[in-house]
Amino acid sequence: MRRLKGVLAGTALLLLLAAPALAAPVGPSLSWDRCFGDGGGRNKAFACDTNTGSERLVVSFVPDTALATVIGASFHVLLQAHDAVMPSWWEFRNPGSCRTNSLSTLNVLPPGSSACVDWGAGLAAGNVGAYKEIFANAREIAAAFAVPSNAAATLEPGQEYYFASLTINHAKTVGAGACGGCTSPVCLLIEDVQIEGLLLPFTRYYAGTNGPLANQLVTWQDGLVTDYTSSCAPHPATGVPVCGFSYACTLSGPTGSRGSTWGAVKAIYR
Repeated sequence: MRRLKGVLAGTALLLLLAAPALAAPVGPSLSWDRCFGDGGGRNKAFACDTNTGSERLVVSFVPDTALATVIGASFHVLLQAHDAVMPSWWEFRNPGSCRTNSLSTLNVLPPGSSACVDWGAGLAAGNVGAYKEIFANAREIAAAFAVPSNAAATLEPGQEYYFASLTINHAKTVGAGACGGCTSPVCLLIEDVQIEGLLLPFTRYYAGTNGPLANQLVTWQDGLVTDYTSSCAPHPATGVPVCGFSYACTLSGPTGSRGSTWGAVKAIYR
C-alpha cells in the first residue's frame, strides 16, 4: 500500500451524518458502541472528567456476494482533528506518545447485538498493526485479524458482520500527567476493509470512501464533517481500486469554520 500526493478539495459540500438505517449498506461501517444495524452511535460526547473507563468504536461490513473460506480481514481507519495539530490525547502506541497503549482491540461481539454476526464465530485474533501520521492533524489506524485455517468462515451477502472494535481508554485524561485535547472535535472515517480467503476468488476489497457516508463516518465531541469529496476508479494495470477522498473536520456550531481541510489519494495494490 502507498499513499499518493494529497489534493485539496474545492467544493463547499456540507455533509450531515444521518441517523442509522435499519440495515447496513454493502461495504464497511463504523459506529460507536454497537454495529451500525443495531443503532450504533454517530457522535461520541465524553465529559473528559475521568481516567477510568473506555470508548468502543465498532467496525463491521456487509458482503455484496457470498464469500467462502474466509480466514482473515484487515481495515484502515482515518482520524482527522479539528485542531491544526493532532491533540496529544489522541497520540497512541508509538514511542514517546502521550497515551501509549491507550488504543487496543476487542474481538467480542457488542452486548445485545441482533443485526450483526461475528464473522469469526469468536475465534478471530488480531490487533492494531500501525498508528501512523498522515498529516500534522491526521492519523491512520491499521488492524488485522484472522481465524485458524480449519475455522474458515462462509459469509453471506446482505448480512452485517461484526469485524472488531477499537477500544480507546480514558487514561491520562485528568490530573497530573494528563494529555491535552480530549475535548477537541475529531472525525473518523473507515477507509477500507480487505477480506482474505484461502482461495483467491474469495478475497474481496471494499473501499469505504466511495459509497453512502452515513455509515462510514463518525465524530468525537460534536465534530462536523464538511467539504467531503470522494471517487474510486480501477487501476488501469491491476484493476484494483484507487480511491481519492478529502474532507474537513470542523466544530459543530457558530465557530465551525475554524476547521482545516486536507486531501489524500490512496492507492491499494494487493
